[in-house]
Amino acid sequence: ADSKARLEELLSRPVQHFAYPYGLYNDTARALVKQAGYLSACSTRSGFNNTETDPFELRRIEVFGSDRLWNLKQKLKFGTNDDSWTLPAKYYLQRARSRLPGKD
Repeated sequence: ADSKARLEELLSRPVQHFAYPYGLYNDTARALVKQAGYLSACSTRSGFNNTETDPFELRRIEVFGSDRLWNLKQKLKFGTNDDSWTLPAKYYLQRARSRLPGKD
């Protein structure tokens, strides 16, 4: 809460969003961030966010200036920071297996 107030004083505008240091948080940290008046907070968990995502446990995808176009496309398509060339094969194989009879 003190750092939020200080930043707002320096910036002359509201600071509404928080990023957990190193993406690390627990229930106590989450509660303190919310209590301090933030509207949301980012973790470093990869994935997509939607209307069901807890605004204090937002996911994100790392994008680097060194990413090649195919890396970026994979990250955006699969919602993961894993951009290995084997990811699409693993993903589609898992989907195919889940559709086999007897796999509920």
